[in-house]
Amino acid sequence: MKTTCINDIRHWPAISSIIKNCAGFGRTWGRKGSQLHGSHICLINSEEIVLLAQDRITGELKLFNFKRVDQTNLGQEVAKILRENNTGFKAGF
Repeated sequence: MKTTCINDIRHWPAISSIIKNCAGFGRTWGRKGSQLHGSHICLINSEEIVLLAQDRITGELKLFNFKRVDQTNLGQEVAKILRENNTGFKAGF
């Protein structure tokens, strides 16, 4: 299979249609040295998130699927920091 730039994939009509119908969309980047090092497309709906990541060195695409749960370790860590700094918030959805 060929390697296709994630920036080109983002503009494919079918992907653009998905982006248009998602509740949220973003571009993210992974930190050097992590398995997520590179450029990403993040597609967000209330119950799920899909992250399409392209390795910066090899160009390999990885598709990560996430499903909503009540709590995550990372979410609890962020919530704790917000509370410690007297910053109000409420859980989404």
